Amino acid sequence: MQYRPIGKTGLQVSALAMGCMRLPEDNPELAGQVVDEAIAAGINYFETTRGYINGKCQHLTAPGLKGRSRGLIVSGKAGIGPDTTADSYRTEIDLQMEILGVDYLEFFQVGWFSLDKLDLLTKPGGALEALDAARSEGIISHI
Repeated sequence: MQYRPIGKTGLQVSALAMGCMRLPEDNPELAGQVVDEAIAAGINYFETTRGYINGKCQHLTAPGLKGRSRGLIVSGKAGIGPDTTADSYRTEIDLQMEILGVDYLEFFQVGWFSLDKLDLLTKPGGALEALDAARSEGIISHI
């Protein structure tokens, strides 16, 4: 597997990443095998969110990450909406980490974002406040 730097993070990510959106929701055993095979092939970046696979994505991904997450680059992701607050976003971050069984996420992405939502992201008490606090606490490395 080839590895490449990702931005200015200092991290080396596999040339192929594992987007976990298409894991087989009706076959958790096969989903675990897919994650295992990806790791065996040298894939070290796993992109997840609760929003994929009818809320099952991270539940399907977690068994394959168990006990190995410190050597992997795992990202979470959540969207923002008019009711998003720093508290609700922090709850989402914590819930995703709990489901995945990890104590930190290398990346947390704001998904389904467009410029018309910029104020929702940056307003006082908004999602960016929660992301910045989580990064300051060391549970997210990069936003």
